[in-house]
Amino acid sequence: MVGGFPCQAFSIAGKRKGLADSRGNLFFEIIRVIAHTKPTYLLLENVKGLLNHDQGKTFTIILQSLAELGYALEWQVLNSKNFGVPQNRERVYIIGYLGRIPGKQVFPLKKADYQYSIPTQQIASPTIRIREATKKGYAVAYIGDSINTSFPTSTMKRGRIGMQIAHTIMTKKCYATLTKNKKLRYITPLECERLQGFPDCWTKVGVDTQGVTVSISDTQRYKCLGNAVTVPVIRAIITQLLLNKN
Repeated sequence: MVGGFPCQAFSIAGKRKGLADSRGNLFFEIIRVIAHTKPTYLLLENVKGLLNHDQGKTFTIILQSLAELGYALEWQVLNSKNFGVPQNRERVYIIGYLGRIPGKQVFPLKKADYQYSIPTQQIASPTIRIREATKKGYAVAYIGDSINTSFPTSTMKRGRIGMQIAHTIMTKKCYATLTKNKKLRYITPLECERLQGFPDCWTKVGVDTQGVTVSISDTQRYKCLGNAVTVPVIRAIITQLLLNKN
């Protein structure tokens, strides 16, 4: 079984109500499904902030709930940028084994050989100043940088520029990049697909309840991709899991 539960309840970007949040409570729906189906393996994903939410008590409850169903567990925080895509996306991945861990553990999973490397910036390229809550008051963005366009006049926001690498993509159109004409251009749904490791146009069309192929709006594509997991990370975990099984 592969799945996740809404991360907003645990993310440092939210109010962090945790399991008291209706979205965080969906974890117990996952527990209900697991108890009913008893899959041999589990793979769950959530934000890194899950580990320290409520001083670690929330994560302990999650582990205990899974252990009570008979699962041996291991977990690790992995960053998508280490698996071949230029996106800084840290997530905790939990693997569960019904009974006990067979043979070798999957984690710690080493960085992939095709780790994304940040190229040297071209100082002569166009630049733009982006307001940040730093002593200097701004940071300089170059072509190829990811720029967070949310809260442009904020006096609290830091880290609004991802240097030659994308921020963690979200469920809305809020990240841009600098063009050669010194203009900001929003990252497209196609680029978000690539940042998550999906094939091009993977989210462009879907099938409705009547079985008819329909186009998916850009708004919904941003939402789908912001809520998705990074494909190369999942592929690396599953590959190692299958190798250890054999």
